[in-house]
Amino acid sequence: MSVRYFEHKDLRKCIMRMSRSGGKSGKASDQVHVIRSKIMDGDPKPFQGVPLTKHGENRIKNCRKYDLPGFARLVTIRKKNLVCLRYVGSHDEVDKWLDRNRGLTLVVSNDNDLVEINISDNAKEPTARISYIPDNYVGRILDRLDHKFRTRFIGDLPSKWTEQIRDLQEDASDDEILHSLSSIEDEEQKNLIFDVLVLLSSGDTLGAENRIRFNQPESEEDKLVPVEEVSEDQILKIRDGETMRSIQIGSEHGSSDARFLSKFGINGVVWGANGNRSHHSIREHVNLKSIETLCEKIDHFIRKSVEINKV
Repeated sequence: MSVRYFEHKDLRKCIMRMSRSGGKSGKASDQVHVIRSKIMDGDPKPFQGVPLTKHGENRIKNCRKYDLPGFARLVTIRKKNLVCLRYVGSHDEVDKWLDRNRGLTLVVSNDNDLVEINISDNAKEPTARISYIPDNYVGRILDRLDHKFRTRFIGDLPSKWTEQIRDLQEDASDDEILHSLSSIEDEEQKNLIFDVLVLLSSGDTLGAENRIRFNQPESEEDKLVPVEEVSEDQILKIRDGETMRSIQIGSEHGSSDARFLSKFGINGVVWGANGNRSHHSIREHVNLKSIETLCEKIDHFIRKSVEINKV
């Protein structure tokens, strides 16, 4: 089974922050670099030797946490043949991040984009609902939602429900939001409305729109499907998006113009000095002997090219 590896765009920032900190944090970031290098080298077991944490994780479904040096943690999400490297930080940083991202769910769009949405299991329970931090917006929460999504979201709801929902202000607490939903008996619908309102309160308009699309798609093209319901073949077709990028197996650790030639059937070779795969780590270096060897090879290549051209 072919495995697809992805990483969130913010992961690199986390790694660099830990690298700059040095000490045990630097060693933890080095460990993540080793894992990424193994993935790019096609290693079938890139996490081998990196222990899972002793306690499981239920704030995010399909979440696996790995122990790193200095009590740091690497958060991954795995389902079927998809693995996402999502966050890395100290024990406390990871714990706070998991609290903020409770209910994080990976879904796939009709365009084969990998998308994150936040879904409460039970809005009435503090430990089973998504959390948020309000931004500086002033006004009614629902005014932040585009008219098209607002109509889809509350258009069919009875007026006795929508009046309370429409009047909620940006500083409404969880209890106030839940009170406005007290007449709604359908738990799934209650969870949806709660999630959309708190996402809007935090300024995550796109997240709110995607939450609506998940429960109320306009068409087949508008659907967002959980990764666990997507076929393994479709997972292989997932493309890079704005927030999620694939870690290419068999790729070099950097960009290469050879990719522009390969589509014309022209082979390319990526070569350079040896740095013991220390790229982007706090111990990044290059072996001086390998530079000498590289210069010799380039010199030999140029001389051979001149000889061939003379013939």
